[in-house]
Amino acid sequence: MKDRPADIDDMRIVHSALRRDLERVRIVASDPELLTESRRQAIGEHVVWLTHTLHRHHHGEDEHV
Repeated sequence: MKDRPADIDDMRIVHSALRRDLERVRIVASDPELLTESRRQAIGEHVVWLTHTLHRHHHGEDEHV
């Protein structure tokens, strides 16, 4: 139905998860004792995934909301 407001529960869930992951990246990346070379590589790959997911998510919002 077009007369109903958009259901944004999914957007809230995605935003919350992305914020949570970005905060975790900040915590680990700011502690040199936690940032081993293998973690640095894994975090870098995860940040690439996060930014790609964030872009796709916001593009979807622009298209559908």
